[in-house]
Amino acid sequence: MTTGRLGYAVPATATSTTLYIPATGVSVGTIAINCVNIGSDLAKVRIQLAATASISNLVDAQFIEHDTPLQISGVNGSVLERTGVVVSYNANAPGGNGVVVRSDTGLVAFNVWGIEA
Repeated sequence: MTTGRLGYAVPATATSTTLYIPATGVSVGTIAINCVNIGSDLAKVRIQLAATASISNLVDAQFIEHDTPLQISGVNGSVLERTGVVVSYNANAPGGNGVVVRSDTGLVAFNVWGIEA
């Protein structure tokens, strides 16, 4: 069983990045996804729960956030957190239910914390 921070990234501008993939054999994981604008301009973020680890096969129905604005650092609203997200390893889709993130500025820090069982 793995607990704590499970993944982190600061993706390049407009680049979809796999932030977290459940480990092989994980029957269920409960995670929190956090993103913070570390830049000096408004940022827009996207978060998807992908059915596969391949970011070339993403579909609109997988979004849980789409171009959600994050204010500049230190301003109310510069942090977004999604909690209670349940994921699992899927042997039929290599990588299972991965978390894919993206920002339009390249200055957003994404983190995933949680527990895998």
